[in-house]
Amino acid sequence: MKKRTIEDFISRDVEAALESNKKQKLVDIFGRTGRAQITRQDEAEFNRIDWRNLIADTLGIYKERHKKKLEQSHMIPIWKQYTREFISSTKVGGDKRLADLNNCLNWFDSKYQRSTHQIEFHKAFMASCLRNIYQDEFSANFLRILQENELTEARQEVFICCPRRFGKTFAVGLFCAAYLLTQPEQKICVFSPSKRQSKMMLDLIAKFVKDYPGGSELISKQNAEELHLKGQAANDTRVLNSYPSRVQVCESARPLSSHPSNFRGVHNPSGPRHYTL
Repeated sequence: MKKRTIEDFISRDVEAALESNKKQKLVDIFGRTGRAQITRQDEAEFNRIDWRNLIADTLGIYKERHKKKLEQSHMIPIWKQYTREFISSTKVGGDKRLADLNNCLNWFDSKYQRSTHQIEFHKAFMASCLRNIYQDEFSANFLRILQENELTEARQEVFICCPRRFGKTFAVGLFCAAYLLTQPEQKICVFSPSKRQSKMMLDLIAKFVKDYPGGSELISKQNAEELHLKGQAANDTRVLNSYPSRVQVCESARPLSSHPSNFRGVHNPSGPRHYTL
């Protein structure tokens, strides 16, 4: 079987580009002459076009594009990801989104000072959300992300158990608000033991959003169970749902089943799950 070359794959594209160039050339001729019919002089000028070089130039452009696509599809060696050349030439959008989330939480510190434990909660929450924050960039930058954020792993589940009056609801609400304010096209679901508590959680998150500069303008919809934020992009809609639910505790956590009223669940349908007791 004959091996196919790049020319075989892009021949149709070359023909289309060539035909387009021919039409453009005719437009140039007619535009310059201002005549509705082609004269012999126009036909002679058209025939003097070096189509061979035109095809070669067009083919060269497509070869260069094909080469870039092949380079992008190849797996990048780990050692190369840590070189200065690679880091400086690679724009990772997840780095900015993670920095925005950190900056937003730090801004809330100026208004609501987080405790040491709440800061630890938020660090664990961010580690579990890294896949959502970095999206397609996560795999290629996994080791660098862990090293720069002083993490040893990035599990998607976080389970926090602490006593009453420890700031659980406050920490969850603050993180949800910061996440909605900084992460585009995200959806968060919060589950509480009762309808009253679910509404209280949503109102708390909405309060944090409104406290942030420009946050009130982002809210496009709010009711007893939903909070919608509109980002700058046309398709950037961020949704938070707060629902009442019945809680079931698995066998490994059976001793905790006697305290279901302290349970809070934060679930991102496409990724991390956070549970606090």
